[in-house]
Amino acid sequence: MISTVTNLLFLLLITSAMATFIPTIQVLRPLSKYFDHTVLKPDAPIEAIEVLCKEAREYDFASVCVNSAFVPLASKLLADSSVMVCAVVGFPLGACSTHTKVFETNYCIDNGAVEIDMVLISIVILQIFYMFVCVSLYD
Repeated sequence: MISTVTNLLFLLLITSAMATFIPTIQVLRPLSKYFDHTVLKPDAPIEAIEVLCKEAREYDFASVCVNSAFVPLASKLLADSSVMVCAVVGFPLGACSTHTKVFETNYCIDNGAVEIDMVLISIVILQIFYMFVCVSLYD
């Protein structure tokens, strides 16, 4: 809850700063539409997802980001709002097969997710970075 309050205070601070110091900037959409409201704790209860969706609707965030198991619930709670549902697949380690991630992605899309955040296997990222560094050094 402290995190949510801190995020909302930060959002209000930025919004008021923009209005005070940069009055000529035209914001194309409300600032809240640039934020995803997220609960990804593995032990998050259903009540936490309900509160997440209620706050996202109240503050008109761009989306809620949840684990795939909560996509049907979040989609139902946000059905008549402009808040989108985002799901993470392969979370938290990304250490599952591509086939598993594809299955999880299809499940999320079939249940209302309109955005997917996929977690890559960290060792793959480190290996690619290592190859990039090696090529850069010898180039």
